[in-house]
Amino acid sequence: MDVQNQSRGSDTINLELLAQHPEVNGISPQGNGVLTNFGEGTYLCVKAFAKTAEAAGSVEPEALIKALEWVSVNGPQGEVVMDALTHHARVNSYLARCNYDGTFTVVEQFGMINPVIPDRYRSPNIPRATKQKSTQQLINKSMAKEGVLTPNNLKELSSNTTEQILAKADIAILAINVKSEIIQANEATVKMFGYTQNEIIGLSLNELLPPRFRHGHHHFVQSFVDSSEQNRDMSHRTEIAGYRKDGSEFPASATISKFMSPDGWIMVASLKDISKQKNIQEQLQWQATHDPLTDLPNRKLMQDRLIKALERSERNGQSVALFFLDLDNFKLINDSYGHTIGDHLLVKIAQLLISHIRPGDTVARFGGDEFLVLCEDVADALMVDQIASKLAEVFMLPMIVGDQKFYITASIGIAMAQGLSHEAEALISNADTAMYAAKERGRNRWQIYDDTLRHQMIEQLCIGNDLRTAIANDEFYPVFQPIMGAQSQQIVGAELLLRWKTKRGEISPAVFIPIAEMTGAVVPIGEWVFSQACQASVQWQQVMQDESLPYISVNVSARQLSEPDIVQKFMYLLGKWGANPAHIVLEVTETALMTDMELSQDVLHKFSSLGLKIAIDDFGTGYSSLGKLIHLPIDNLKIDKVFVDELGKRKDSHAVTAAIISMAHAMGMRVIAEGVEVVEQLEILKDLSCDTIQGYYFYKPMPASNFEELLSTQRDMLTMQRQETRPSVLH
Repeated sequence: MDVQNQSRGSDTINLELLAQHPEVNGISPQGNGVLTNFGEGTYLCVKAFAKTAEAAGSVEPEALIKALEWVSVNGPQGEVVMDALTHHARVNSYLARCNYDGTFTVVEQFGMINPVIPDRYRSPNIPRATKQKSTQQLINKSMAKEGVLTPNNLKELSSNTTEQILAKADIAILAINVKSEIIQANEATVKMFGYTQNEIIGLSLNELLPPRFRHGHHHFVQSFVDSSEQNRDMSHRTEIAGYRKDGSEFPASATISKFMSPDGWIMVASLKDISKQKNIQEQLQWQATHDPLTDLPNRKLMQDRLIKALERSERNGQSVALFFLDLDNFKLINDSYGHTIGDHLLVKIAQLLISHIRPGDTVARFGGDEFLVLCEDVADALMVDQIASKLAEVFMLPMIVGDQKFYITASIGIAMAQGLSHEAEALISNADTAMYAAKERGRNRWQIYDDTLRHQMIEQLCIGNDLRTAIANDEFYPVFQPIMGAQSQQIVGAELLLRWKTKRGEISPAVFIPIAEMTGAVVPIGEWVFSQACQASVQWQQVMQDESLPYISVNVSARQLSEPDIVQKFMYLLGKWGANPAHIVLEVTETALMTDMELSQDVLHKFSSLGLKIAIDDFGTGYSSLGKLIHLPIDNLKIDKVFVDELGKRKDSHAVTAAIISMAHAMGMRVIAEGVEVVEQLEILKDLSCDTIQGYYFYKPMPASNFEELLSTQRDMLTMQRQETRPSVLH
């Protein structure tokens, strides 16, 4: 690198600029202006030689010369690079002032100055470089940068070899003059843009760019020419695209280099079609932010959109509402019909939710059978109710998959926020809390979050945790409410009711049973209750001796019916305690039956085959089909307390109760009226031929010992009555 010759060529320019500076009153030795670069030149020569030899892998002159064309070094005045045309260095020049303390202050920066070599310093044996050769050299370096070549093998290439490599390269490489006209292009450029070789030479570079980028690209190229950069990677730009002859576009990555020729700047650009990489990237991005089953945004994307929605809310003062939807008892469908059917239903529900939201709202699948709906610009709670009502319409009609018809409901929790008063995670948590409150209050409804719900959910969480150890800690105990014959008013049976006493005191079944249902704790608890029923039935048989044995009824939840081995477990417990199944009644609510009628029918028939009796509890409050009821092995029908309470008060309640009793008798079922509390209700039920009565009018639930005392008393009374009515024998 002949820095000294380069320095002599640029001295004239530097001296002129130095003399024009207002603080300079002349050139040394007469004035105060000093121009020096020979000491620095020596330093740069040594550093450049070392770096070049390392890159070339040789100290042979030919190898060093070729490697110098692309090697750059950092010197005291900045980056120093080789000018491919003149084979001399281009260095940054500064005007500096020496301070009294020996330090230097930069007064003015002149940028990178091109070397101008006087003819007298030229070697007669070295011909002047041609534009074509310099262009080819820079193209070689561009190929090396893109990985087509390596710097070490550049020295081995002939012009013919380079042309062959250019022809086979899969990236577009083209040279452009200062007018942005293409002066050379390889075969990949022609194929990539759809032009012929003749068409592309002389074409403006702008023709290879989409029209929307052309104006900005002109300024980009000009800024690059005016800068001190030799190479620029254009990947830092927001978007790069190629524009084919047919008007189609493709994403691209590009780099650009430049060198000075006798005719001005020459630029070499290399472009790579990154359509495949872009498609893969977009696919990966989609997979990372969307649910693969429903194509809805997933939890991650919803959180991102929720954060942005809260930021917008901070600016516009409008509220954001988040709806958390959880499908009720959806696990039963997956367990009964398989996950394929369940997946079809989830897709259908997703599509229906999208059709029922406002433009601009977002539906996301949060996970499993949970969905989120994000609504912005919500004015007040009234609008929230309107949106929730619209979402509830999705679940009013049956869902049909193949030849199956499903009735699905959803519990909806709603949380509202304005501005940055809530974080996204907190808002989701609040909506989730409200959703669980909706489930606890009967499901198939919506609930708006307030602060009291949070305290309730914490309490429920504690109860849920305690339920898991309640059996092991012997905290449960049974009580029994007698069931009386309506006409005889004698005990014919009893319902086993569960009670729970913890260290904190008694917890109401109305509180812990719904939590046990939601957490799944109801399954082991239900087995414990059935085991208690078997033991009680055996004990009663000993108490009653030869008298008629009362039956005992226990409640079975929908969650228990979905357990695949429930029949086997109940059969095992019957055998373990030696209980007679004919004296045990399983009470199943009408709602539980309708959750999955086919599954219920199958399980109830299996129970019936064991000899167990079946009763429908809370009849009249659900939506059961009489056509389906006749196919179930039902022995007893329990009229819900709602109808009994109105007896004697409303004529329609009297008519409904009479119709239920008449229908049940016609189907061969016995009827139980629960919740009887006054004599007027009892008399009406007797007149309507109701079979049995249960309620506070006779007895409240009592411990097992008290119930057994009642049985003993009844046994003794029946024995006495028989003795009194037995005819005497005369001797």
